[in-house]
Amino acid sequence: MRRNLLLITLTCFGLACIMLIAWRAYDIAHDGIQRATFERLTALRESKRREIINYIDGCFDQTRLLAAAPAVGDAMTEFAETFDSLTRSPDDATDVQRFYREQYAPRAVNGDIGAATMELVPFDRTALAAQAIFLARNPHEVGQKDKLVDPGSASDYAAVHGRRHGIFTNIIDTFGFYDLFLIDLDGRIVYSVFKEIDFGTSLEDGPHSDSNLAAAFRRARSSDS
Repeated sequence: MRRNLLLITLTCFGLACIMLIAWRAYDIAHDGIQRATFERLTALRESKRREIINYIDGCFDQTRLLAAAPAVGDAMTEFAETFDSLTRSPDDATDVQRFYREQYAPRAVNGDIGAATMELVPFDRTALAAQAIFLARNPHEVGQKDKLVDPGSASDYAAVHGRRHGIFTNIIDTFGFYDLFLIDLDGRIVYSVFKEIDFGTSLEDGPHSDSNLAAAFRRARSSDS
């Protein structure tokens, strides 16, 4: 009887030792897997961080090279000097408001055509003329307004646009830019490739003066002064 009791006791003790060793092995393996996973994720994060930094630095380098290019400087001067020559029409405001309601708003978030959307309509007459010609009366759909090269206007600006637009279209295609803006010292967007709703407006006091683009413009201007 005592031998059986001793045998049972030793067996239970042995099983307990085995379970303890197994649990410890599992705990060590679990910690090792967690540590290895964390290290892999950390390495991946660092790799992605370097990729993003290199991409942003590359964009800055490309932008600086483009800004220093004589052709870009000449185009900037021509667009800025002829921007006020855009042909104005009594229908500009009506056409632009209709564009915002019928073309832009349905593509905006939730298709909201409330007051917030209509507040983006520019109030400056030259900006209205620019958006009437290149957005509202542009036969191409929203998102494809860049396809209009010659708006058929007799203005000096239209002539400059006809000569220069293809150059900048090629630039954004080559470098993979989202868009390309030419902004004069007063903060007016006198040219952009895709002609979105900030085209022609003032980044100083226009409807997009609180945008990220406006903030970037102000930082760039202050750094050059």
